[in-house]
Amino acid sequence: MKRLTFLFAVTVALVSISRAATPEPATLDRIIAIVGNEVILASELSAQMQMISLQTGRKPTSEAEVIQLRDRLLEEMVSDQLFLQEARKDTSIHVRAEEIDQALNDHMQRVITRMGSPEKFAEALASEGLTQRELEKRYRPDIENQLLKQRLIQKRLYTVSVSKH
Repeated sequence: MKRLTFLFAVTVALVSISRAATPEPATLDRIIAIVGNEVILASELSAQMQMISLQTGRKPTSEAEVIQLRDRLLEEMVSDQLFLQEARKDTSIHVRAEEIDQALNDHMQRVITRMGSPEKFAEALASEGLTQRELEKRYRPDIENQLLKQRLIQKRLYTVSVSKH
């Protein structure tokens, strides 16, 4: 009996030690909005804020500006997600890979022009820890989604008729 009590005490002690030695899991990301069946993660909002800063060449300088930018972008992301879900439901809306490539190239050229020169663009990328290829990889899904939303809007506008009443 004493041996059984001793083994039980040792087992409890080992379990307690192993729990104490195991760190709590770190939060990797968190959900900040749910739109339909899709989630918007804090990391996605953060990436959007980073892209806006890169595109405009301007970073928020105060906590109030950060909050204002964050709130505006989150509202836009929710609205975009609603449009995108509607566009994906419509089986008549399609976007070809060539269209995405062309729109991506056009977008990158606009960003480079806005930055003033390819060199300044490269410097801005480096300051954000990005390469042009990584930025293009990030932009690609956004460009595709934008094209899908544009197609939905065009389709809806095509069905609108205006009368003279």
